[in-house]
Amino acid sequence: MTKVGHNTWRGSFSSMASPCEILINCTRRQHAESLVECAYREAKRIESKFSRYQEDNIIFRINNSQGEWVSLDTETTEILKFADQLFQVSEGLFDISSGVLRRIWNFQTHSSIPTQGMIDNMLPLIGWDKITFDSDNQRILLPMGMEIDLGGIGKEYAVDLTLKKIQQMSDSLGIAHGSYLVNFGGDIVCSHKTKDKNKQSESPWVIGIETIDSLKTAPAIELVAGGLATSGDSRRHIDHEDKRYSHIVNPKTGWPIEHAPHSVTVIANTCLEAGMLATLASLQGRDCENMLIDSNTCYWIQ
Repeated sequence: MTKVGHNTWRGSFSSMASPCEILINCTRRQHAESLVECAYREAKRIESKFSRYQEDNIIFRINNSQGEWVSLDTETTEILKFADQLFQVSEGLFDISSGVLRRIWNFQTHSSIPTQGMIDNMLPLIGWDKITFDSDNQRILLPMGMEIDLGGIGKEYAVDLTLKKIQQMSDSLGIAHGSYLVNFGGDIVCSHKTKDKNKQSESPWVIGIETIDSLKTAPAIELVAGGLATSGDSRRHIDHEDKRYSHIVNPKTGWPIEHAPHSVTVIANTCLEAGMLATLASLQGRDCENMLIDSNTCYWIQ
């Protein structure tokens, strides 16, 4: 725990393969430590429950159900309902069943490009509309060989829920006028900061946006409350034969999107909403900015 400003404390840990930072604006160090521990527990709970890398969670049971119905709890049902809405709104471009493409696209090791034949073999295993999701009875049925992966929304969901848990614990501790910022690998949400005694308005959180051009100064955004998320290929991509392949893949073709900005940052009411808009915009390719303009949202494109 480090004091980084007047009544502002910083705690950090790792979760979801990302550095996690919690900023707490309150007077007592003991309270700040308790709130960071609360954030850590919630982040680890969500990671354990929804990560595809765990072998004993609900995602593992769904992906290994062998064509049988799987019963869902309320939280899982709600996040799948959100994924279903994204699939509908994006006309199939946002598809949590497309994670199977990682079997042939490896953006971590910058491996070679798959052949069209390899992609054609994967496409029959993709399509949320092929999955039977019975939200009323909280159950799901995947055809044999299909999988789901919540990686596209899981971290943003965790950021929002972690802030909610911090605020609940803050109330239980009787913390007056506390304010908080949650940052999981650049996916951010923050609550209102305490008003400066010498100012009429609330003091904003100042957030720097990572620039992909080392010669440019990173822009700083003042955010009183809300969420911020970034989508793009600035960190994960494959360069092959003078062509750049984004890690954002079109689930309908199996090939990475083209002509999209390298980085799209969006501000919205929640981190989940910001992440949704940033991802959907990236999936539009060259029409990315037009979608953001139509959405009447605040954004930064690189």
